[in-house]
Amino acid sequence: MRNSFITGMLVGIVLLFFIGYFTAVNIAMKSGKGTEQQLHHIMQAAREERWQEAQVYVKQALGNWNGLQYLLMLNFSSEDYDEFEEKLHALEQAVELQDKRETLMTGGAALYHWNKMVRIIPGP
Repeated sequence: MRNSFITGMLVGIVLLFFIGYFTAVNIAMKSGKGTEQQLHHIMQAAREERWQEAQVYVKQALGNWNGLQYLLMLNFSSEDYDEFEEKLHALEQAVELQDKRETLMTGGAALYHWNKMVRIIPGP
């Protein structure tokens, strides 16, 4: 009787942990929609060569990422995580250099990685 009680408690604790974690990830992903919008805004600002505005959106996207990254790193492969972070920093440099072509290419790649990560079941 005592062993089954302990086993039941452990299963309950693990179940509660997973429910809490995936609820937090779901909430974070909904709040992370701002990241997707910011990537679109960065690319639109680059198309129209509004570099000051693009820099503001890059800083906001990096701020969002810094807030989400520790929660998301448990759920995604390190390659996806690293590639997205790499694209964000490359996007920051492209905007700083006011390179329209590179900003659009890197922004599109960052958006692709973001959309791959926010799926319920991340893609390969």
